[in-house]
Amino acid sequence: MERLKRMSVFAKVVEFGSFTAAARQLQMSVSSISQTVSKLEDELQVKLLNRSTRSIGLTEAGRIYYQGCRRMLHEVQDVHEQLYAFNNTPIGTLRIGCSSTMAQNVLAGLTAKMLKEYPGLSVNLVTGIPACFPAVWARCRWWCAPRKAISHNTAYRKNPPI
Repeated sequence: MERLKRMSVFAKVVEFGSFTAAARQLQMSVSSISQTVSKLEDELQVKLLNRSTRSIGLTEAGRIYYQGCRRMLHEVQDVHEQLYAFNNTPIGTLRIGCSSTMAQNVLAGLTAKMLKEYPGLSVNLVTGIPACFPAVWARCRWWCAPRKAISHNTAYRKNPPI
């Protein structure tokens, strides 16, 4: 993991053309960027960059290493994006309770599109007021409770918000 971080820092230094610009981009200090690249060079036992007070340049080994780093970092990024997309793809059963009119006129087309886009998803439509809403009300008693509590408050009845 540490090697991958060093490769990433080295690639940023090459891409931005300076330790300062890479440090700014990575939100690190210039000295930590320099130390990271030095550790990488020590680990590889080869000089990757020609440094001067005003510029940096790639050595032949640095050019070869940079090309390999760039390929590997892109590959790692691609894998992370694929896994991120995989984890954010909805799977399971979505249960929707609604009236039969809404199911026919609104949800039929939407659920068809959704099922094409997310094949790991299944939809369970429960239509009709008696079929779905009492079960919801039984689990969510708070839907009705605030109205009763507010309506019995004498201050509320004297000065209603509307």
